Amino acid sequence: MTIVLKSIWSFIKFNLWMFVLLAVGVGILLSSLSCESRVPSILKATSLSMNGSTAVKSLITREELSAELTYIASIAEKRFADLDRQDELRKMISEQAVIIAAGGSVNPAGVISLLMGIMGVGAVIDNRKKQSAIIKQAQEIASLQKSIAING
Repeated sequence: MTIVLKSIWSFIKFNLWMFVLLAVGVGILLSSLSCESRVPSILKATSLSMNGSTAVKSLITREELSAELTYIASIAEKRFADLDRQDELRKMISEQAVIIAAGGSVNPAGVISLLMGIMGVGAVIDNRKKQSAIIKQAQEIASLQKSIAING
């Protein structure tokens, strides 16, 4: 028995670096296959700790990053819609100003819609719709993050 152990030990001693490299390679392979890739979150900003140093951003997976990008895209779409509404209002004002300056007759329906737009009646209704949509999206993101945390 001791002769077998001595021969195994001499083989290991002779090929020591091969065994070390094999162990390191297996370790790298296992770590790369078992760990998910993570990146810093876009939405969660860095925070300062009490001693003034910055804390590390929270790291998120591919699915969480996709959810954040979807959320950002939906906010951007809403803001583009708001810009379009503002441009439409500006266009209505300039059209009414041109009609009045040309000495033409004033369209009462156009003036009423213009005044309602200026007074913000449409904006108030729009803000209510946006607020409910934002709350709904926040709930969807929270449920998505919970499901990702449970599954991943």
